[in-house]
This record gives sequence, C-alpha cells and structure tokens, in this order.
Amino acid sequence: MGTFGKAFWLLVGLLLLEFAYYLFGIGYFTERRLEHGLEGARRETLTQDLYDDLNYLTQILADYESHVAAAEVILPDPDKSGIDSVREQLAYCRQVVGTPTDSMQRADQRAIAFFENYEPPPIGVLRAGSVRRVLALLWVTAGVAGVALLCMFYRPEF
Repeated sequence: MGTFGKAFWLLVGLLLLEFAYYLFGIGYFTERRLEHGLEGARRETLTQDLYDDLNYLTQILADYESHVAAAEVILPDPDKSGIDSVREQLAYCRQVVGTPTDSMQRADQRAIAFFENYEPPPIGVLRAGSVRRVLALLWVTAGVAGVALLCMFYRPEF
C-alpha cells in the first residue's frame, strides 16, 4: 500500500470520527429514541402506562445528558437548552398525569392530548455555528479522501 492508500484510510477514519461527533452533537440517536418512546406513549390510555412512558423518556434525557457531561473534553461549551426544554415539558406532563393509584385507572384527557400533539424540540448540544463548521469539515475531508482514492487507483508519477 502506497502513500495514497495510507492517506486514504487515514482520511476515512477521520471522516468516520467527524461523522460520529456530528451525530452525537446534534443528538440524532437520542431524538430517535425519544420519538420511539413518544410513539409508545401515544398508544397508551391508562395512567400507569403513561407514567412508565414518562419515566422512560426522562431516563433517555438523563442518559444523553450524562454522555454530554462525559464528552466535555470534545464538547467544551454544550448548549443544553433543548434538553432542559424537553425536561420541563415532561415535568409538566407528569403533573397532569399524576401518580397512578390504580393500574387500571384511565388517564386524564389532558395527558393523552399532550402526547398526541407533542413534538419535542431539537436536543442537540452543538451550537448552530459549530454544526456548520463540522459539516464543512466533513465535506472537505470527504473531498480530500476522494482525491486520495483517485490517486490511489491512478497512481500518478511525481
């Protein structure tokens, strides 16, 4: 493997790291988990089931926030306003649902309506300028990796 082959694989590795950083920073997988949990909550009609779904959604947010705190080295100034907003909205819904006293108790219509109409805001911790910079870096790295790939196949003589 020549110089271009090594450079290509180095750039591909860098590209994968950048893409993982981007997905983590915008909260892509956490948002998908939240959407999945909300879909489950929209099908519930009993207070106990809604309460369990609220606990699940709150745990998803806590997990993401702990991951963001652990990644503070690479995310020096995370924007947690989206996480805080979703947490406040779920706390409001928890007040509406109340504590289940009976496992077969019907849920309040306000709680059911909340879940039917609720769309969580973006919870990503990257600021808008950071997202643009990461995307630009992704495109530049992909372009350079493409040039290295072409050079690897065509082996120009320098």
